Amino acid sequence: ALVTRADALLAKLPAPPKTTSSTLDQSDQWKQIQAFKTLAQRYAINGATKAQRTAFDKQLAQANAATEILSRKGMISRPTTGLLRDELAQLKQAVYYSPPTDSRVSCYAIAILRPAAESMERLTRRMKLLDSMLSRGRLRPETIRAMLPSLERDLAVLADPKQIAILPENKRAAATAMKARAEKTIAALQAYVKRNTP
Repeated sequence: ALVTRADALLAKLPAPPKTTSSTLDQSDQWKQIQAFKTLAQRYAINGATKAQRTAFDKQLAQANAATEILSRKGMISRPTTGLLRDELAQLKQAVYYSPPTDSRVSCYAIAILRPAAESMERLTRRMKLLDSMLSRGRLRPETIRAMLPSLERDLAVLADPKQIAILPENKRAAATAMKARAEKTIAALQAYVKRNTP
């Protein structure tokens, strides 16, 4: 009789909520961010039409919102949120580097950029925060793996003597110093990932 009564009470209970993944790389928001990165990399290589860029900008806003949700859930720290948003902004810059594929704008109308200057600026912006987070062990392997490719690309630019030669003379010593600092931090990040990956 007790079992029958218990079964009747259990039947009236609402269905349990769907369990959400506690791991960052399995969360819907992380998958959304990674899907956006894949799209941005494709557009950066192949170009995008004006309509595709309009949709792309909306997806960028959604990816930025996803970083905020992950932060509120406690799955990433606030500094990591800033690093991820910086990464997304870089992806947008890469997509917008060339005019839309359905535009008549000549490639010669695009301003000449100095890759070494941009790489040094990005690394300068990120190194202090990354060093601080590393010292406190506040980075997750998933986020480091997501950021390493862009960090390594910027480091490769600063390691290219031809790119350094394009810089104004008074910026070259700073670029060389940043290269040395970035090499040390990136090596530490790579080691951190290795230690904390099963």
